[in-house]
Amino acid sequence: MNLKIPVWVFIPCYILISFSCNKVEVNSSASSSSGIKFYGNQYGEILKSFGETADGGYLFGGYTNASNDTGGGGQGFIQKCDKNGTPEWYQTYGGAGIVNFFYVVRQTSDGGYIAAGSTSTNGYSSAGAYLVKTDAHGVLSWQKSFGANIYGAYFNDVKETPDHGFVAVGFSYAIDENPLIVVKTDKNGNSLWTKKFIIQKKHNSIGASVDIGPNGEIAIAASSQSEDTLSILYPSFTYLSPDGTLIIPQITYHDFGAMPYYGNAIYSNTEKIISVPGGFIYLAATGLKIGNPNNPNCSTCGISLSMTVFKIDFSGNVLWKYPYNGKSGGITFNDASINPDGVLLISGGTVDNLGVNYCWLMNTDASGNKTRESYIPVKGYNAWACGAVNNGNSLAVGVNLSPVLENHAGYFGFLITDPDGKIIDKTK
Repeated sequence: MNLKIPVWVFIPCYILISFSCNKVEVNSSASSSSGIKFYGNQYGEILKSFGETADGGYLFGGYTNASNDTGGGGQGFIQKCDKNGTPEWYQTYGGAGIVNFFYVVRQTSDGGYIAAGSTSTNGYSSAGAYLVKTDAHGVLSWQKSFGANIYGAYFNDVKETPDHGFVAVGFSYAIDENPLIVVKTDKNGNSLWTKKFIIQKKHNSIGASVDIGPNGEIAIAASSQSEDTLSILYPSFTYLSPDGTLIIPQITYHDFGAMPYYGNAIYSNTEKIISVPGGFIYLAATGLKIGNPNNPNCSTCGISLSMTVFKIDFSGNVLWKYPYNGKSGGITFNDASINPDGVLLISGGTVDNLGVNYCWLMNTDASGNKTRESYIPVKGYNAWACGAVNNGNSLAVGVNLSPVLENHAGYFGFLITDPDGKIIDKTK
């Protein structure tokens, strides 16, 4: 394919940052595009979600930049591949004049799929938070929109609950406040209850990630606006009973560094929460304020993107925490998963001080100690990972690929690496 249409892919700019950390094995393989499977259409697609399916294959989800069917709008997509990354089916969801975004897609206990994001028929400002349920082959079972108004609402994450319903989190625009929203549905997508929260007495509280506690509790990782500034977001924790009642007061972690909030550029999926024995692993996109002598009054100037991984108990108390920054230019992360033995696998993107973009993979042990870190350059592309699966002696990775020297839309793709991050080319 030779795509010539620009795409509005957000590739963050980074500022030099450094953290001290234990010496671990790090690999920067020679740049190559061999062994990568490229997917996409002539309009370009953005991968937002990647994971393993119950049959050992792989699930891809995200949104298209445009299509003829939507009259220039976008569509959510789901793609199912076998264990080698060969597509088995691909479906888009939307229609004429509809703009759909999928921010996450997950397999459900019945073998089908649930996707969360936003949908709109009148442009981006009136979007409704959106859930789509399909069968095992991607055929639409139902679709539901929540909270659509002239300002808009979005879902950033969704999880199946023990009763086989769903709980989704996101945020809603309004005149005076932009609250975190939580919606609980039954298995058919019918709303059972909706909760809205303003966490820090300011009007921006954004639900980014949700997981289920040991007795059906709902744990939410969110960003919340600082009480003393209009431009900084901090990671926050909200813990609800299955009926939506707050179990503990909401907690904001001010000491992990701040994530800048640039006007309407609210970052989705900048926090992740994962249920583990004794509590939760919480991953937060954070920043280090290093200052800007040319503009000392700017609250967001001189903030470099980094991340913090920490474990909290069921009351939100921090048991341990570690900061990470990737290469010298900073990092973003997109997803994380935990093996049964407690190994944490984090995936995202990093950039060096020359502006070269890499897929970024990192393992930690069950206590958060970094055990392995890999930087994967892809020749001719800005590349960043949207999810990874540990398959014993290899890693399967879903990636976004934006061509460096050509002004056209990006691809999404699939690659397999060895444990050190070197791409395995199975065509050889």
